[in-house]
Amino acid sequence: MLGLVILHTQTIAETTRVEPEMKHEKIVTIINAAQPGDTVLFAPGIYSGGYTLENLHGAPNSPVVISGSGRKPSIIDGATQPGMNLQHQAFSLKNCSWIVIGQFTIRKCWTDLVRADNTSYLSLRDCDLYGGKRALFATGRNSHHFLVEQCSWEQDERVWSHAEGYSWDEIHHGIHKHYNGSLFQGSEISGVFVLRDNQIRNTFNAFRLSQINNGAYDALACTNGEIYRNTIINTSDNVLEPEVHALNLHFYHNHMINGHAFVSITEVQGGDIYIYGNTAVSLPDSEDGWTIFKIASEGDSLSRPLHIFNNSWQVDFDMIGSPRNIWENSHVNHFNNACVSEGSDTFGIYNLGNFNYFDYDCSNVPFPALLTSRGFEKKGMVADPLFRDPYHNDFRLQEGSPCVDKGKKTKELILDYKGRRPDIGAYDAGKLIEGIPFRYATPNAILPYRELPRITRMKILGDELRIWFSLPMDDFSLKATARALLFGGERYPLNYLELSDDGYCLTLTAENLPLVTEPADLLDMELKLSKWPQALQGKKLTSWASEIKVSLY
Repeated sequence: MLGLVILHTQTIAETTRVEPEMKHEKIVTIINAAQPGDTVLFAPGIYSGGYTLENLHGAPNSPVVISGSGRKPSIIDGATQPGMNLQHQAFSLKNCSWIVIGQFTIRKCWTDLVRADNTSYLSLRDCDLYGGKRALFATGRNSHHFLVEQCSWEQDERVWSHAEGYSWDEIHHGIHKHYNGSLFQGSEISGVFVLRDNQIRNTFNAFRLSQINNGAYDALACTNGEIYRNTIINTSDNVLEPEVHALNLHFYHNHMINGHAFVSITEVQGGDIYIYGNTAVSLPDSEDGWTIFKIASEGDSLSRPLHIFNNSWQVDFDMIGSPRNIWENSHVNHFNNACVSEGSDTFGIYNLGNFNYFDYDCSNVPFPALLTSRGFEKKGMVADPLFRDPYHNDFRLQEGSPCVDKGKKTKELILDYKGRRPDIGAYDAGKLIEGIPFRYATPNAILPYRELPRITRMKILGDELRIWFSLPMDDFSLKATARALLFGGERYPLNYLELSDDGYCLTLTAENLPLVTEPADLLDMELKLSKWPQALQGKKLTSWASEIKVSLY
């Protein structure tokens, strides 16, 4: 035993160290003996993996942590060749909950790197991941609440280059189909996932989201998902691909470099889907790009809006690919987007569904008559948006850009902006546009869980700190909780000001609050509470997937 830590609840949390020379069975026994709050620490070295966790449970705000050393690498090398239906995962979890796996290098584990069966509140963080069809694959209706953050994942450079027979056909459904996966994917799960701050490179898909049950309709699997602040480089097929049905999916502040298609929404039911503040570029030496969007439907279509707003694209192809890629989906709400197409003379939309809206967009090539003849893009403009340096990931607007203060205002979707109107494009006044904070939406199906509230957004404005929650909070509970913000060695006591926005937004005040300029600043901040406040429905706040680290005094 390396150390003991006394938790607020007075339970004793232990840290147990394992070594590379230990037998596989002993490591599995140590892991499965862990209690809520315990840490199993892997010393530096190489391990074989294949560790099965069964009926292992942490607790809300007191998970079981399985961690690499964080100094020299703790490597799990499965020594397994790529292939389908192989069962050598680094970790396989069965009927587990409240588990954190972090700070490992995982390689040569097939078919998936980590697999979770009927497991909930699983976090995979700060890992270097190589290969695998999926970095994390979940199955079972009792599987829900998954977090993948601050990880890097690379499948194989040949998946992007198509060298040595790794063609699109062979990867999609041929001899290399074990690469046709995703950073995270589920089968008959109950949804709720957060995928953020990851680096993804040389993959077939980045985010291919449920369902995979032969295309069967599933009202739960792809529900209540957040995908944000990821960098995705060289995607051979689709960056974002929800399938069959999606509910309350937020895709924002992602940077995409090179891809066959950046967003694919075909034959998808449900909604709402929010796509905003994203940037994408096809570099001059990239030959695999085809389209920004694949949006089509011959039968199944969204019944609620697909919101596409304040994104910036610099590509050498059409917005929608080609006339054979028919945009027939309905309920598309498209505005404030800035697009530069260097290899096309058209905005590239060839068909439309019903109840669509296009306006306030900026394109360097003309909008098609299909849009203008129906009264769309009356406030749109045909002009160069003047991105600063898109090939080096700088999509801020140059001085004199025609997009400044020319966007559409909408309180329902845009949280804040500078000037008279929002700028057109992903950036407003030099900062990524702030869209609607995530709120949990209850699916129209029987759930195996009751949702716990969590912090989904935090913002400092002068002497005010605003916190947004996934569920409406109980005002009395918040007032009865003492609070302080820790940052840079300083402690800032926080005073209650108000609970607004139907109970979703808490405003606190303090003197001389620090200025938050980058998302990385959030990693160094911690919110300290005297007790866990609760939502209106009575469930206590959880630190799982919180936008800021939160713990008790």
